[in-house]
Amino acid sequence: MIENPRILLVYPNIPLMFSPPISMAIFTAICKEMNAPVDLFETTAYTDQFGGSRKIINQKKGYVGRNQLDDNDWITIQPASQAVPDFVKKVEEFNPDLILMSCVEDSFSTGIALLESIKDKNIPNIMGGVFTTFAPEEVLKYDCVHQLCHQEGESVVREAIERLRDGRPLDDIPGTTYRYEDHAQKNMPAALVDINEITPDFEFFDKKRFGRWQGGKWFNSSMQMETYRGCPYQCTYCNSPGQRAFSKDAGTGNFMRRKSADVIKAEFEYFYEEHGVDHVNFVDDSFLARPMKELEAFAKVWGEHKTPFWCNTRIENCTPEIMQMMKECGMYRITFGLESGNEGYRRDYLKRNVTNEKYLHHIDIINRSNIPYSLNVIIGMPFETKEFALDTARFARECGGHDAYNVSAWQAYHGTELRDIAVKAGFISGDFSWNLEDKTKDYNDGTFTSLIKMPKPYLQPEEIKQIVDLFPLYAYFPDEMYPEIERPENYEELMAIYQSEYYATDYQEGGQEKIERLNEARKNRKELVLNTKSNISDGYVKAWSKTCANHDPSIEDHFGVVA
Repeated sequence: MIENPRILLVYPNIPLMFSPPISMAIFTAICKEMNAPVDLFETTAYTDQFGGSRKIINQKKGYVGRNQLDDNDWITIQPASQAVPDFVKKVEEFNPDLILMSCVEDSFSTGIALLESIKDKNIPNIMGGVFTTFAPEEVLKYDCVHQLCHQEGESVVREAIERLRDGRPLDDIPGTTYRYEDHAQKNMPAALVDINEITPDFEFFDKKRFGRWQGGKWFNSSMQMETYRGCPYQCTYCNSPGQRAFSKDAGTGNFMRRKSADVIKAEFEYFYEEHGVDHVNFVDDSFLARPMKELEAFAKVWGEHKTPFWCNTRIENCTPEIMQMMKECGMYRITFGLESGNEGYRRDYLKRNVTNEKYLHHIDIINRSNIPYSLNVIIGMPFETKEFALDTARFARECGGHDAYNVSAWQAYHGTELRDIAVKAGFISGDFSWNLEDKTKDYNDGTFTSLIKMPKPYLQPEEIKQIVDLFPLYAYFPDEMYPEIERPENYEELMAIYQSEYYATDYQEGGQEKIERLNEARKNRKELVLNTKSNISDGYVKAWSKTCANHDPSIEDHFGVVA
């Protein structure tokens, strides 16, 4: 029996992802509620991305000069090799009775390295996260992991603390799998939690971690909030459909749950009092995918403060009424998951059966709202060709009113249907083997690579990298420019032109306002073209002038180009 069991929370984070995780804040709140001493160790600030020569990182870099900063603007970073010794030191000083670790697939190798370093201390540990839910057999290959938490951790944390306090064993906690020396025991499922009951506690995170640049503006205290757990959609690149299926198969109910407007209001006001919140990121999978009645209730309570907020949602969720309502109550930015601009590929492989025509109808609504937005794009998905990827760039160009892209190479995450498709096709191995040294190094020095290997005509690794790197140029310049874009000697010049026009004003600029300014910038290219000594071929000038003519036919006279 342990009257006040000591709980060490461990978060092996991807380096320099500074936003404090809600999961650790929720577990902190539970431990405090149950009078269990709690502490946190995380790996966010351990990285070799600066070659070991830099000791501090400034979140305001690129916006203000160093002489304008004070000590509160800097976050100390350490070499990646220091993470394990510091973790061992933390364990020896805090002397925990239980270690609770949450990690995603990207940081799993780091988590294993930490647990291996204290294996001789025999401190009970429970590892949770999406990876343990969908690949438990892979996690159980490592004997430094004692117990796995499947899906949600709130009830597991409560049960573990109560059992330590009562002197009962941990091996049959619902919602977990326990490792014995010769076998593993999967226990009965845990009931889904009421997400309205717990307000996260971010005590262990430095206030500097809440500072954020977004949309060209610095926010001193940007808070992450969860109002929606789960997602109603079937997207094959996401694990949310898998979470719903997991709950259904376990008989625990509907994984999709939403917080009431009153709870959202109370939680925000608590954060405002504790942290002086001046901006909120809603981390929900699809913020606007809720009944109109709930959106109206949210708009009413949020409109009392009108604190700027960002959210992620689907393009087709946006109607004129919703956009007007959200803008009036404080919507600051939106991110839309486009992923692919080829509607056939989207329908057949991503389970997103929405036509480009319908998307563009809703994009017009979004543009007319003038709410700034960005587009998420994935390159290198199974059975994707270069032409499909370029269709995505073309579609993004047609949208017109966005002011940023988030372009990434596809990663084969467990729990996603798209990974299963790739394994079945032989594009990736179904075996999951980690070289801890190499994999940890990859994430510590900032190198991320696509592991998919497909036969032609599907995208090759070098093509994936090229399209990710050149995507903004593909999406900005006309198709006639593509040969010039792909000539390496043109990259710097074309990127400079793109940036000078695309980012000519404040970054926070979206919708029709963005479109009108870009149209004007394109019309002004005449003088730049004629006065530039360029290494780029004549095709560049012709393509550039054609773009101008598309927006202003009178420019034809200057270039002899028919639009």
